[in-house]
Amino acid sequence: MRRSTLYDDYSNVHITQAYVDASIHYTAQFLPWHRYFVATWIKDIRACGYSGPIPYWNWATDADTLSVPKAAIFDPTTGLGGSAKGTRAGPIATGPFANFRVNSMDGGGFPRTSSHYLARQFNGDGGTTPGTMRASFYNSTIVSGLMALNNYADFRMALEDTPHDALHNSIGGDMQTMYSPNDPMFWMHHVQVDRLWTKWQAQNPSYLTDYSGPIFPDDDDNLAAQPTDNLAMSGLAPPITVADVLNTKGKTLCYTYDA
Repeated sequence: MRRSTLYDDYSNVHITQAYVDASIHYTAQFLPWHRYFVATWIKDIRACGYSGPIPYWNWATDADTLSVPKAAIFDPTTGLGGSAKGTRAGPIATGPFANFRVNSMDGGGFPRTSSHYLARQFNGDGGTTPGTMRASFYNSTIVSGLMALNNYADFRMALEDTPHDALHNSIGGDMQTMYSPNDPMFWMHHVQVDRLWTKWQAQNPSYLTDYSGPIFPDDDDNLAAQPTDNLAMSGLAPPITVADVLNTKGKTLCYTYDA
């Protein structure tokens, strides 16, 4: 059995926090936990020698053209490659991650080491053909609606339920699972999600400290989340609190977005 690498650890932690702790999806922690997760990944790729800017995929721009499958990010030469061959999830057929092997999978709610080809399957509206890849769920109209919301709980729910989920599902394959960090697309997607939260926070000074919602998934009768709650990383990074990451220009984090 192949030992886990740091690359695999990110998927393993995501599985653990999603299933074992059940704290990072459809809860208030969705946005701050993934912000810290992305920041930890950035720290690690910097330690590995990467010194360039951190890219994000502004999927709303591509969604507005209704040609998401042909977006530059999926270019086989300058992007992250495209989908699998055929109409079922399978190894990526083109680009730098064609026939790229990863080791993390879901073992019934726990991480499991299982070497496999990184898989995708572009699909739209629940079908097996790409179509528009559900572009109507993450276009600029959807983003404008998000930005008009005036409290964190509603913003988090709308961002997670609609554009976030639609992108994971329309790319398919590993991205449609809890071991989605296997796919480099995960990071381009979640940096964009964090960027939108940062832009929303910048609209009103009170939004920088606005934080509320359920602790457990979809438990809307128990809106007990607090800024003092811990963000657990299963040993990947030290535990910190939600309050530590609410401001990207605070003492813990130190970054801004270009637009």
